[in-house]
Amino acid sequence: MFKQAYDEKMATEPNQFKNAVLPEMHKGQNTGGGGGGNSGGNSGGAAAAAVKEQQQEDAATAAGRVDAAGRAWNWAETSSVESSKFLYPRSEAEVVDAVKAARKVRVAGAMHSCAPLVTCDDVVISTKNLNRILHVDVERRLARVQPGVTCHQLVTELAEHGLAMGTLGTIDWQTVVGACLTGTHGGSQYLPCMHAFVESYRLVLADGSVRTVTRAGDPDLFACLAPSMGLFGVVTEAVVRAVPLTYLEARMQVLPWDELPARFRQVNRENMYCRVVVYPTLRKATIWTANEVAHRGAATIRGAVCHDSHVNFRSPQEAEWLKQWLARAERRSGLSAGAGAEDVRVRACVCAC
Repeated sequence: MFKQAYDEKMATEPNQFKNAVLPEMHKGQNTGGGGGGNSGGNSGGAAAAAVKEQQQEDAATAAGRVDAAGRAWNWAETSSVESSKFLYPRSEAEVVDAVKAARKVRVAGAMHSCAPLVTCDDVVISTKNLNRILHVDVERRLARVQPGVTCHQLVTELAEHGLAMGTLGTIDWQTVVGACLTGTHGGSQYLPCMHAFVESYRLVLADGSVRTVTRAGDPDLFACLAPSMGLFGVVTEAVVRAVPLTYLEARMQVLPWDELPARFRQVNRENMYCRVVVYPTLRKATIWTANEVAHRGAATIRGAVCHDSHVNFRSPQEAEWLKQWLARAERRSGLSAGAGAEDVRVRACVCAC
């Protein structure tokens, strides 16, 4: 539940921290068929150019960016795929049709993974339009979701019922299913990974058949699904177990880099949640910790600032450090402000964060 920090980054670095999945890209048809003469050919060329322009414009609002060659990049810009390969099914039946018609299939959620999971020489199925929370069983603490539902969507809905997700990663704009299938681990040694809170998956298999895999009924296959990187099929639904909503008291401390090794294990043992960010070139580290409190006002009595929704694990001091580090990186590279310098900023942010 750390959306606030990334909202701030999105405002200043929209290409790196955009809170969206790949938008629908219009494929269109080339109308310049054989025998159409110059008029038909020109019309087809204009249509194709318009389609390409629309694809790139739409994909620029995604988690990554689309370059001049029309390739959509993941958030970390470590892998890419042609934007024209994306399909946008709106139902399980359309997923089945897409799988049956394709030679190879990859699935894209929020495209946050740094691994080349969407690189494909055939089609990429986007979960953008499969984004509904189908049902919340408050009494049993279960939520049934489609694969495009983001963690932010789910925690917001669950909070209305006094519930929460069992754990989260650093951000909340990942899709729930994508985060589970890629092994998102959360930030506590006392809690399991996110996929440990899933009770069942509904899968479209490679032959187009549909199968529901449950923790109780198919323990071996279920255990293989997460993290499986989507190798077993396309998930069209998942049932996620929720937990009671609680309040956290969060603290941030800064310490010299040399003191971190001696304190690392102790800090992790003494706190429910812990996040350590290291800045080697600055010889500093930050330690963010959070623990449950009995009620909303318990931490404010001790001077804490109350947040109505999400907790920010970045501090203004860290932001200033990053500015200093990036300035040094630019000076070392001999680059001035411009396209080259911007490339350095991007790489530095990924490494330093």
